[in-house]
Amino acid sequence: DALTDGQRQGLMLHAGCVAGFFLCGSAAHSDGIDLYQSPGETAPEHFHRGNDLLRGGDYQGAEREFRRASRLQPWDPAIYVNLGSTLISQGPHRQSEAESAGRAAVAADPSFARAHFALGQMMLQSKHGHQREGLRRILRAVALEPKDPELHQGVGQALLRIARFDEAIIRFHEAARLSPLEAKPRDQLGYALSKVERLSEAHRWLESAALLGSSWSYSTAAKLVEVLLWSGDEAEARR
Repeated sequence: DALTDGQRQGLMLHAGCVAGFFLCGSAAHSDGIDLYQSPGETAPEHFHRGNDLLRGGDYQGAEREFRRASRLQPWDPAIYVNLGSTLISQGPHRQSEAESAGRAAVAADPSFARAHFALGQMMLQSKHGHQREGLRRILRAVALEPKDPELHQGVGQALLRIARFDEAIIRFHEAARLSPLEAKPRDQLGYALSKVERLSEAHRWLESAALLGSSWSYSTAAKLVEVLLWSGDEAEARR
């Protein structure tokens, strides 16, 4: 059976961004008989085992499981998304392999927003001048799933990295609107506002992020102090 919508939406977040990067497989890695695959195992079983290994940092083991899943269910791009995440985790020498497979994953299901997003993220990291297409891909993902705050946040992060601050602010603002109890989009919105010297707004959003309390609290507090110092409120920054 195909992976359920829940399994697709459960694609793990890895390395600080929405996991991405898929691989169809190359002859050197995926051809031939798999002597280690137990008879009767299903694609979802390999998929979930691969996720567990990926979370544990066993990238080669995860890659093996995702490849087994892809051989059993080669039409499902969700498998390739997580397979690609294991490849990029192994180093930049796997990037071009994953990027070309990402195109195949998007072709397999053009309506799967996270496939577009993952391919776009991969291209934005490329050293081969693919940034324009990478940005187009992640914007396509948001167009497909406009109510997904993680996608808006990811687009904002990508725009922030290339110093397109005003556009990043719009994306972070939308992510904060869609997930009002999450600190991270508020933290990033405050930071983006500070980059264009909208300091009072930055202060407000960073303060609201800090009040929510999360693993982001220390980072948020550091940004908040920086904004207060820029705005000349040294006494408040020390407090």
